This record gives sequence, structure tokens and C-alpha cells, in this order.
Amino acid sequence: MDFKALQAVKEQNPQKVDRQTLSEQAYKQGMLSIVQAQETHFQKKELLKDACNQFAKSIQYDQQKVKPYMGMSYLLILLRDYK
Repeated sequence: MDFKALQAVKEQNPQKVDRQTLSEQAYKQGMLSIVQAQETHFQKKELLKDACNQFAKSIQYDQQKVKPYMGMSYLLILLRDYK
């Protein structure tokens, strides 16, 4: 099996780069939503829902990244504290 050819195909695969970029963007949007929710003293619950959706999207795009899991965990802690 020609591993160099497989590596070349992997490097040319723009989908992986796009998925990583999309994952990072979704994570950042989730964190932004949490910050905005904190600034409003959690009066806008839709911001927390958006954060949850963004973290889930980030995980879907790249399951290997740890940050969206940490963001989701932080969100769940916030929800427990502010129910």
C-alpha cells in the first residue's frame, strides 16, 4: 500500500480543514453566547440555548477537540446554578 499517496490525498482534503474551522467558529459563538447571557444576568435564556446548540454543532464538526466539551460542561454547571 502506498502510504505517501494516502497522505497526499489527506493533505489535499479541504473538507477536514473546513470542518475544523467550522468547529472553532461554533465554539467561539457558544462562548460568546455565554458571555452575553452573563452580561444580562441570565435574563435572556435563549442565549444559553444558543450556546448549547453551538457547542453541539462544534462537537459534530470535530469530535476530537476538547474545548466544546468543556464549554458544554460549563454551560451545564451554569444551568444547575441558575435554574
